[in-house]
Amino acid sequence: MLETGMRVGDAIRYDPSVTVKGEHLWIYTFVPQKKKKTDQPKPLESYLTERLKTAIDQCEWLSPNCPFHYGAFRNKAYLANEVYNRMQTIGERCGVADCRPHRLRDTFAVRKLLGGFQLDDVSRLLGREGHRDVLCEVGGLPQAPPGTLGCRVSRERVGPRFLGSKA
Repeated sequence: MLETGMRVGDAIRYDPSVTVKGEHLWIYTFVPQKKKKTDQPKPLESYLTERLKTAIDQCEWLSPNCPFHYGAFRNKAYLANEVYNRMQTIGERCGVADCRPHRLRDTFAVRKLLGGFQLDDVSRLLGREGHRDVLCEVGGLPQAPPGTLGCRVSRERVGPRFLGSKA
């Protein structure tokens, strides 16, 4: 999630059998679990470095086909919720406020923007509709409209809230 920007539900369902070698990176194409009810499913691409792909291939897999998915559950969000709960516990023990999987996605976006990626490219990598969604997510809109992500993300929290930040 931190390396690819994928949502936790999509990362859990990562299927190595559909990952193909690109010129410089591995490309994983998938249909996101989260989508608008009115939209047709749109495939997204995530890019994995050789180091990440090798680490996943060599780890102990939780199921025969997918490294991070196990069991059959009625609630499709069960595993994602379990990851959320584990991260909350880790955050509490380490003194990291609001430690949750989506923070990895936020950090991915901030790192890409700080690394010189264009907003359009980061937006596309996250599967977002436009710039405003990404800016709200990373705290770039201090006066975001009510009900948007920007309302939940204050500008003062941008530094400390991202995992791995120096602030």
